[in-house]
Amino acid sequence: GHGNPYSPAQVKRLLRETLFTPTRTERALFMPPMSHGLMMASAPAMEKIGKGLFPSLGGVLIIECKKQIHAPTISKEHSRSRRPHYKILTPN
Repeated sequence: GHGNPYSPAQVKRLLRETLFTPTRTERALFMPPMSHGLMMASAPAMEKIGKGLFPSLGGVLIIECKKQIHAPTISKEHSRSRRPHYKILTPN
């Protein structure tokens, strides 16, 4: 494979740092891609078996998240100006 794989804990930490709340984690793709007809026909069964017996070996990590953003507040000193000034949060 290519790239840098992340563990579920690493991905969840990154998501929390950027104001996301992980709600559900799943793994998918337990069978490598193949073009052989018999292997393609058995792929759904292999995915079920992989999910049941080897849940941590999925090739793809799927994390469902939610993000709740609150309306920005304007301080009294800036409330008189024409343009409001907002504090912008950025990840580390």
